[in-house]
Amino acid sequence: MSTRGAFRMMIDANRWRWLLVAAVCVAMAGCKSDPKKTESRVKELEPKAAAAAQERGRLDLNCEQVTANVLSHDATGSENAYSLFRPEYKVAAQGCGKRTVFTVVCTDEGVCTAMAQTSVIETVK
Repeated sequence: MSTRGAFRMMIDANRWRWLLVAAVCVAMAGCKSDPKKTESRVKELEPKAAAAAQERGRLDLNCEQVTANVLSHDATGSENAYSLFRPEYKVAAQGCGKRTVFTVVCTDEGVCTAMAQTSVIETVK
């Protein structure tokens, strides 16, 4: 094979390589998740997040009559197809004259875990 032929094959290989890189970049740019679907899924998991906080509140507040209210939610880590869907909720649990706030994180499968934000348990009247 002549030097000119080898040089031409190298240029053709580089063209294909750059074309492949460009195609991958375009495909990855299209992988952004739909914000409406994300928000809908966050709303669907809200009752499970409240239930997890209520159960944790029964233990932490030492009270069987606990109510839980979702204060806020955040799913900003779920914007693209390569991140895990883990919405986070701030949930207040109240019962027997006491109140505390939990951070609840849920998986896409609906398994939720309530974690104490602080060790503060407020007394309410």
